Amino acid sequence: MIFTPVDRVFWWYDEVAHMTGGIWAAFFSMSVFAEWRRREFISFQSYFVYIACIIAFVFMIGVVWEWYEFGLDEYFILRYGHPRQMELLDTLGDLGSDVVGAAVFLLWKTKRKNFI
Repeated sequence: MIFTPVDRVFWWYDEVAHMTGGIWAAFFSMSVFAEWRRREFISFQSYFVYIACIIAFVFMIGVVWEWYEFGLDEYFILRYGHPRQMELLDTLGDLGSDVVGAAVFLLWKTKRKNFI
């Protein structure tokens, strides 16, 4: 991984961005599931199945985003010869940050008692 001075100063920015993305993805998935429940496409028999579906949805969005980042990196390598991140640990850390952001959002919603 090639570090620029900006990467050294703002090393935390990627984690914050992925946690925020996880919060957004959890909110989005809850909205989608609420609409699908209203239209009677789905019904959740268990609170834990509902949580697992939200986490899986967030993880799926994170994987799609990582494929986008991978494609972008491949484009810049082919065009300019400068790789940006292409590391397994970076990808796994990003996916973990997405799930942590979703978990924080779900805990907040549970504490507010307006979860389902």
